[in-house]
Amino acid sequence: MTDEVLHLVARILLRVCSPQRASTLMGNIGSVLPNHRNRFDLMRVSARIRNRGTCLSRALAVAARAPDATVAIGVTPLGAGRPFAHAWVELAGEAIDPLDVAGGVIARMRPVRRT
Repeated sequence: MTDEVLHLVARILLRVCSPQRASTLMGNIGSVLPNHRNRFDLMRVSARIRNRGTCLSRALAVAARAPDATVAIGVTPLGAGRPFAHAWVELAGEAIDPLDVAGGVIARMRPVRRT
């Protein structure tokens, strides 16, 4: 239930502030919650919220409770000059789900955690 609430918060934050600010706030929120312990935990959470919100809101929610996670944003140009953008979670430089990667990485965000 905690991860679903985090995802809702991420969705709201992305409507009212920049993605970088949303990432920072999500990291702060995640810093007071128990961490996800490993890649399996992150994949489980990701699967649970997979069909909700946007890829960016899901990635921010999953990464919030993983201090070593990074949110990657990639872009793939599609026909007619219209690009496709996608966000996913990386751990130790690798996507938690290799099938979730789309396009070349144009940005990475690490949720800033309060210490």
